[in-house]
Amino acid sequence: MHRNASFFLLAILLLCISACKKDAFESIGLPLVHTGTIKQVSKTGVILHAKVVELGNSPIINHGFVWSIMGNPTIEASVEYLGSLNSKGVFSAEVNSDIFKEKRYFVRAFVQIEDRVVYGSQVSFEGQGSSPPQIEGFSPLEGISGTEVTITGQNFSEKAKNNHVRFGDMKADVISASEKELKVVVPKGFRVAKMVHILVIVAGLADTSSNQFFLSGPRIESFTPTSAIEGSPITLRGKNFSENAFANSVRFGTAQASVQQASTTELIVSVPRTNYAGEVYISLTVNGVRTVAQEPFIIEGPEITHFTPTEGIGGTLLKVYGKNFSPIASENRVRIQSKNVVVNLASTDSLYVTVPYSIEPTLNPDFPNNRLELTVTRKTVLSENPFRVLSHWTLTSPIPAAKRSEALGFVIGSQGYFGLGFNQQDWWMYSPLSNSWSRRANFPGVSRIYGISMAANGIGYVGGGGQNLSNIYKDFWAYNPSTNQWTQLMDMPAQGRAEAVGLSVDGRLYAGLGRAGGNTELLADFWEYDIAQNQWIQKSDFPGGARRDAVAFSINGKAYVGMGYRSNNTSATDLWQYDPQSNQWIRKADTPVNSTRFRSAVFVLNGKAYITGTFSNSGSSSRGAEIWIYDPATNSWQRTADMIYLSPNGSIASTWQENASLGWSIDGFGYMVNPFRSFTNTNHLVQYDPDL
Repeated sequence: MHRNASFFLLAILLLCISACKKDAFESIGLPLVHTGTIKQVSKTGVILHAKVVELGNSPIINHGFVWSIMGNPTIEASVEYLGSLNSKGVFSAEVNSDIFKEKRYFVRAFVQIEDRVVYGSQVSFEGQGSSPPQIEGFSPLEGISGTEVTITGQNFSEKAKNNHVRFGDMKADVISASEKELKVVVPKGFRVAKMVHILVIVAGLADTSSNQFFLSGPRIESFTPTSAIEGSPITLRGKNFSENAFANSVRFGTAQASVQQASTTELIVSVPRTNYAGEVYISLTVNGVRTVAQEPFIIEGPEITHFTPTEGIGGTLLKVYGKNFSPIASENRVRIQSKNVVVNLASTDSLYVTVPYSIEPTLNPDFPNNRLELTVTRKTVLSENPFRVLSHWTLTSPIPAAKRSEALGFVIGSQGYFGLGFNQQDWWMYSPLSNSWSRRANFPGVSRIYGISMAANGIGYVGGGGQNLSNIYKDFWAYNPSTNQWTQLMDMPAQGRAEAVGLSVDGRLYAGLGRAGGNTELLADFWEYDIAQNQWIQKSDFPGGARRDAVAFSINGKAYVGMGYRSNNTSATDLWQYDPQSNQWIRKADTPVNSTRFRSAVFVLNGKAYITGTFSNSGSSSRGAEIWIYDPATNSWQRTADMIYLSPNGSIASTWQENASLGWSIDGFGYMVNPFRSFTNTNHLVQYDPDL
């Protein structure tokens, strides 16, 4: 009973207060508004209701609702303006923005007169979210920092601070807001002129403009041509360029370009030097603001379309076709197998180059490393197809005997003969027709190295040399292949010799030069062996000076002697011709190889001498594989492809450090017999085909 009485008294009190409040508002002429209970809350917003009870004495210039997560919100909070009002009664508003999900909001209705805002009672609701903002357009479409931009759309917050606007990744200031329009200011501090999207965020919900806004500064709209080599003029067209050429900083990728001419809408620049070719983007910076062209520019590099011939040996002259070559030969760097190629002549679309003499054959002629590599102004390109590397040299049947150094041998008819060497006395015959070896009678004398060997009139001859350089022999022997027998002849003149030369000229035998006994004295004497009389006859001394390990050969009735080592232990490059009829020497053209060349192999084909292999006094040489051809008809030297061949396991064999003192000429082919390769004895027999 007392509780019911208490409620009754409270109700009477509230009615009195309300009536008193109404009477008070009426007495001072203020409007009176009541906030209605909130019943319609959804994921897209809320519907608010209120009732104007009294209009008051002053015109109502605006009315609506305010809401906030803080109690007793004012128009400084989120607000929904509904405009002026001139009658009492109920009003409502559907609010679709500025409401976060799962937050408690306090709401008050309000009416606004000239000098104040009158608020209704406070109610609350649990937010379930609101409709996201929608950007429908903006203007202007571009601008610099500080430009005012109007964004139109839906569901913006009418409270400016509740609208978060970004131009790209930069925050913009909102200076005014309504449900359908925002006025914002383009932010400061951007360094790159670029196209960006505008983003509006309200109550955690966002929308991005479908079109882009141009944060303006300089703008590259086009350029011509769209590809070129370095140094070419390029015209850039756009806007907001500087008329001062030096105030425009243009880059192709990271490379700085020079600006030749400038206006506010056009620049003429030169493609800069780069170490690459391909796509790059052109950038322009004016007054600290940078822009980048939308499309890439192609820096053109060299391009190889094809070359002829497509195969050959070292020393082959190639014509390379393409574009963007340098007309200056030295500015075109050509390589194959990581070896430099000599560029002889150049234009912008063709090159004449010489394949390196040291190029290596491969088991697979299409090996990718055989492609031509061309670098022009630091830009490199590879030919699509490889150069097919051929070789004069072919490995034939290996010698079926112990490996050795300093062997001796000669050619009789169509067979080659080989044997002796360090601690060896065996003797072998090679038949090219069957590519086979057969054992012959052992040498009956003492095994030896550094001897001489030659053949004349179907008989072979061996002599001199020694077991070492302190124990030198002077015995001389003949081998008859018909009887397979050896016969000792008259000893060689003087005290014997090693590292001498021996050769035949039109059936006559000659020997000379070399090292005398005792390993100290070098000789320059020259002797003929009279086969019929079995005696030695001294001839004119070699005029080039005493020496050892010289090269000797004969062509068309003349003997040729040269190169080797002199008494002062220096290499010689001279070549002398000996005429057996006049017993006179004539100096001929020096070898162009200014390096050690001794104990070299030599064979004669088609009236020309082929000289290869070398061994320096230090035990090594970088020129051992070189082959030089001497032509007595023109008294000239010409280099050809190096002696490089495939060994039995398919690897590259090259006489880089050869003591290759034995060469054969048989039926139009040359042979290098038993080359001593890189301090390693071999049993190789390698055939040379001059017509390849």
